[in-house]
Amino acid sequence: MKKLIAALLILVMILSLAGCGKNSGDTDASSSQTEALPQTTQEASEDSKEPSESASADGVYDVTMIMPYILTPPGEEAVQQTEDTINNYMRDTLGITDYRLDLKVWSISDVISNVPMELAAKTKIDIISIWGSIGSYVENGTVLPLDDYLDNEMKDAHEIVKDFMICSYLNNHYYAIPSWSGQVIDYRFIYNKDMVDAVCDMSGVDTWDEVLETIDKLKEAYPDEHFLCYASTFPDIYGMQDHTSIVGNYCATVGDSTTLVNYYATDAYRNACEKAYELMQKGMLDPEGSANTLGHDALTYTGSTKGVLMGHSLTEDSVIEMFDNNNTYGATFDCVTFGRTDMVNARFEWAIPYTSANPSAAAKMINLIWTDEFIFNTLGFGTEGIDYVWNEDHTMLQYPEGLGQMTVPYNCIYELAGMGDQRMTWPAEGGSKREDLEFLTEMMEDCYYPPMFGFTPATDNVTTQLAAVSNVVNQYNTVLTYGEVDPDEYLPEFLDALETAGINDIISDYQAQYDAWAAAK
Repeated sequence: MKKLIAALLILVMILSLAGCGKNSGDTDASSSQTEALPQTTQEASEDSKEPSESASADGVYDVTMIMPYILTPPGEEAVQQTEDTINNYMRDTLGITDYRLDLKVWSISDVISNVPMELAAKTKIDIISIWGSIGSYVENGTVLPLDDYLDNEMKDAHEIVKDFMICSYLNNHYYAIPSWSGQVIDYRFIYNKDMVDAVCDMSGVDTWDEVLETIDKLKEAYPDEHFLCYASTFPDIYGMQDHTSIVGNYCATVGDSTTLVNYYATDAYRNACEKAYELMQKGMLDPEGSANTLGHDALTYTGSTKGVLMGHSLTEDSVIEMFDNNNTYGATFDCVTFGRTDMVNARFEWAIPYTSANPSAAAKMINLIWTDEFIFNTLGFGTEGIDYVWNEDHTMLQYPEGLGQMTVPYNCIYELAGMGDQRMTWPAEGGSKREDLEFLTEMMEDCYYPPMFGFTPATDNVTTQLAAVSNVVNQYNTVLTYGEVDPDEYLPEFLDALETAGINDIISDYQAQYDAWAAAK
């Protein structure tokens, strides 16, 4: 229920989206946002504030928030129903009559590609999620400093995430507010229990090498089956072994060292590419590789693959229940845990763009989402009686009879991992429970912090190099991490192309910034 991004995640998905996206976070999503925009935040803010946009006809300001979705897109009627539910609650229960929510739910790809264009066109938008580096938004003047709101309109939200606010600190200002979410995840091998138990004793499997040995045995026993989907999570997995931590997308630190290096030249990245290629050659990965448009969870639910590597901030029992309930071919699942990621800079941050006609109202709306349990969960689960129902003792959410996660009108449950305070998430059948939130909190309190945690490099000195490096990464990274090309041949080409594109300039600039930042801190 709380997969990251992901991005991504984007990223993880982006950023390997908390280990759950199809693609590793190989592209600097912010690099496409370097179009000519207003020169300064203040000038942009003043230019965009048209009187006609300050409030609707009834005098209530509509706070336009663009929220990304990950799985099934909700229809316009479902989004409107969710918006109405929240606004009725704000008016009738909280007594708020001067502003309300104008909810837009866009795909992640639309958020990444279209939000910058909408901001360039001065479209009134009040709250956006940040994909990529906050630095590019700052240098383009597209987001407002939040300093004046943190101890006022956003005071309660600020108190919740204050330990992570350093991740949005740039040029002596705070420009975004992070979510309190599962930035630390356990990596699991999740599998069809009956098939695997018939071949392997999984009771002692708790390392990556032992998982790989298991995969070999399963391929021998079931030559026509796959127990892995994609290898795009391998860079994360190998990065856990020696604490390789990405800084600014293309740079990294290794272990406790504060010396930046080229991420793609690290042992973790090479080992990931080599293992991906080896397993692809052995027929252990989805043969379509990066050409397959389905996420690895979807392939596992349908039985196209009988196992998957994923990171979650849920307990093992909850992960098993989720896969048992959501698979469509009647399988029973089990899992083993083989590693835990390090703390990372806040992956999910939210900002107020310069096109907001009422930043104060936007800040208040953010504060509500970060602190009000009903509003937060309604954004994820939708409306009671339509998208979910409570069980008899009102302790757990269930789907209405005949409906499920993929068939209810509105379902943005995964998005709850990227906004507000994840600890407020309502327990749900087949999803998160109170034990999961306790487990998540324990992981966040007991994890490895990389030496540059909190540092966010500015990009204005190396925008040309970043654009060139982004193009090179787009050309090589996906095919390497999916095991589609031989790293002995392509990785040297990749590294040479990165140097030609200027990655050493980026490393040098970021290192100087970090040294100054660390000295000041």
